[in-house]
Amino acid sequence: MSIYEQEEYCQRHKLPLKERLEMRAHFGGISALVGVVAAGATITASVAGAAALSAVAYAGAGMAIAGGLAGKGANDNAAAVAQATAQYNANVDVSQAKQKDLNTLQQIDNERSQNKTYMSQIETSYTGAGVLNTGSALDVEATAAGRLEQNIQQEYVTSLSEQELLYASADIGIAEGQAQADYYKEMGDMALFNGISNALGFIGKGIAGMGSPSTAPAASQFGQVGD
Repeated sequence: MSIYEQEEYCQRHKLPLKERLEMRAHFGGISALVGVVAAGATITASVAGAAALSAVAYAGAGMAIAGGLAGKGANDNAAAVAQATAQYNANVDVSQAKQKDLNTLQQIDNERSQNKTYMSQIETSYTGAGVLNTGSALDVEATAAGRLEQNIQQEYVTSLSEQELLYASADIGIAEGQAQADYYKEMGDMALFNGISNALGFIGKGIAGMGSPSTAPAASQFGQVGD
């Protein structure tokens, strides 16, 4: 019953002053009790809301950290694969270069052996024909031997060029693999940094939620109790 209703009731029933005061005290106590209960409910709801907000914030922080770690792990793995792949390809190039060198040297030995046999056959044919190994005949042999050796030298130079290309390819492959690995590592570090930054943001929101002014009842809520 409001104060105005109480006053109207007292006047209508012509209650004496003592009974009027007792009525006021009675209804005033009930109003105070209702106000305290309402304020308590407000505090409880505010604290519960803040706790829920903080729980969500900390859960978000955990997810942000997990995402950052997952991103870094994935990029670190990609970096390792890039380096391993580049190293494998480089090893293949180097192995091919070395094998080409061995093959070339073996081929040169075989060709020189064959050339020696060929020149020996020429000398034998000259002898069989009664041609002395002097003058023009000797010049022919020397010219033939020189051309055969020139071909061998050209083969070796070509082989060296091919070997150099393979070695260069190995070096370029390793450099490219390292650059790609560095890129993945940088992306991984960025993912982790972003995860930590987002986590700190969530934690800040959680702390702000726990300390929010809305968790405390307004002074006016208690000021109205005695009215």
